[in-house]
Amino acid sequence: MKNLCDYADDYGLKIAAQTHTRGPLETIDSITKTCGKVGRKNFGVIFDAANLFIAGRSMELKL
Repeated sequence: MKNLCDYADDYGLKIAAQTHTRGPLETIDSITKTCGKVGRKNFGVIFDAANLFIAGRSMELKL
């Protein structure tokens, strides 16, 4: 994902991943960890609360 973001940045583009059930972006914790690991300003998440609800996941961030 880092490489993709770097490539996209050369063209002024942003990369977004959507929260989804049965995926790496299924919990708030995994979303924040993923964003931290990618660490690019042009990476973001399309937050779809319905997918977290369907997965039975909490929408609270544990600090």
